[in-house]
Amino acid sequence: YYPINAFKEIDLTKLGFLIEIREFFWLGYQDESCGFVFIFNNGYCLYVIEIEEDMVLTEKSDLIPEEWRSVSLK
Repeated sequence: YYPINAFKEIDLTKLGFLIEIREFFWLGYQDESCGFVFIFNNGYCLYVIEIEEDMVLTEKSDLIPEEWRSVSLK
């Protein structure tokens, strides 16, 4: 159980149509999930990621460490 905190207020009017969901894994290991990115048709992305043992909802891609690898959930 992880409550999700908003990193900042998110303007949901920016959302288009959801086209892809990707999951982040630590160094690509399938048993080390770190979060998700929701990708919309207008190029907008929403991230639900683990930061210091908290789950955070954010628009900021610069919070994603280089060690994380994303995998499509299609």
